[in-house]
Amino acid sequence: MLRRFPFLNHFRKATPAPSALQEDIPHLPDLILAAGKLAVMLQPGRHGQRRYGTGEDFWQFRPYNPPEPASLIDWKQSARSLDETMLWVREREKQTPRPLMLWVDPSPSMKWRSTQTLPTKYETALTAALALGQAALHAGESVATLEQRRFFTGTHFLPRLALNLSHIQGNFPNFRLIPPHATIMIVSDFLWDDATLEKLARECRNRPGKTGLLAILDPAECNFPYSGSLKFTSEEAEPSLELTSDEIVQKHYQAILRRHLETLVQLSHKYAGVFYFLHHNEKPLLPSLMSLKALLGDKA
Repeated sequence: MLRRFPFLNHFRKATPAPSALQEDIPHLPDLILAAGKLAVMLQPGRHGQRRYGTGEDFWQFRPYNPPEPASLIDWKQSARSLDETMLWVREREKQTPRPLMLWVDPSPSMKWRSTQTLPTKYETALTAALALGQAALHAGESVATLEQRRFFTGTHFLPRLALNLSHIQGNFPNFRLIPPHATIMIVSDFLWDDATLEKLARECRNRPGKTGLLAILDPAECNFPYSGSLKFTSEEAEPSLELTSDEIVQKHYQAILRRHLETLVQLSHKYAGVFYFLHHNEKPLLPSLMSLKALLGDKA
């Protein structure tokens, strides 16, 4: 499907401004600060296990059983009891960290943007992953990248997490040796060929844990606002393409893109543990992250 439009991943006009693909990786301290502001507003919580344990959330009252310590007795609840001899203990829900594993697509096409006024897709992807990672660390959860697999716990590991995220290699996430019930967040433009998307579907199908797919697209990739004689070039060893664009070509392109992204939508519909969200890079990131948080809760 995509071979007919090899410019779907990354394109620019024949006489562009200096390529944004030549830019260095964003300054990590700045990214950490930007992501930290987003993480504070996400306000996530620990995940309850729906059984008794140590935690902050009320679970149930049960009768007091001697010789348990008297400090366990909830005296207010006991005073309300119709049986004056009955003493009650307040139990709290057991809570446990749920590992979060992150992957940001390092492909050259991710470092493209249609205008200098926008961040690159890679900058937005890193910011999103760092915000989700920081929010999880603030909630006391463990966070790692799919490549490193060393879990960090505590906000003092934020710089190390950012460094690991910015040094991911390979154009497909490594699903091996992942804890079964870990949550995975994959951030990419997902402008992959059909075989790679099928591989992703197989990996998602075989996972008992949850898998989040956050797609980052530049507005020009969605709208194809070009007209006239154009030349599209690739940074990933794909052939260049010259064509004359008109309204028919634009509509054809947009239809192909919609069908391509529909594959990801169908993944989230077919598998209960998969959730997908599309972020347009010209829009603020916080609403997209809030939507992801809501989807994550729905899948819990």
